[in-house]
Amino acid sequence: MQTVLSKAEEIRNSGLRAAICIVIETRGSTPRKQGSKMIVFKDGTIFGSIGGGPVEKEVAEKTVELIALFDPRERIFDDPAFAGCTCIGKDYFEAIDKAVFDDNTYIIIVTPKHVYDEEILVKVTRKPHAYTGMIGSRRKVEQATKRFLDENLLTAEEIESIDMPMGIKFNAQTPQEIAISLLAKLIDVRNQVMNSNN
Repeated sequence: MQTVLSKAEEIRNSGLRAAICIVIETRGSTPRKQGSKMIVFKDGTIFGSIGGGPVEKEVAEKTVELIALFDPRERIFDDPAFAGCTCIGKDYFEAIDKAVFDDNTYIIIVTPKHVYDEEILVKVTRKPHAYTGMIGSRRKVEQATKRFLDENLLTAEEIESIDMPMGIKFNAQTPQEIAISLLAKLIDVRNQVMNSNN
């Protein structure tokens, strides 16, 4: 019988759009335990199981909503490397209004223009989320912080909750190295949340 992980590798090579859902914690009597996995495809079909029933159905529906990147630039994701991704090619603010946010949402703001970054940050900061981070130089962050306070766009407490400039601090210089820094930060935050819940 094919495993979820081997199926995931097959999907990755095929360029299909899908996501892996993993049970990270259980309490009491549950049909499946920690580590159970299933794959959810863009059309809502699944491979594997995290227990069946209404919870599995809800997770699958939520995952379909989450299998998507925001970027209004045309053809920006035509590169074959992004074959397994979905790009929401709409105006940032229109896309944000239609997006689903909850306490498990991780927000990374990395648009091609600083002004977009700042406006998006203001728009998403008060939405439910587990983490919000914005990329940028220390000077950019200092200028953005001053503007947020001077124009009463965000409070000092809200600004303090934002990770900016985001990423694990090391001498990252290339786009690939910066991407590793961002992903490492997300892993760090996720694991801290998981540990605090145990």
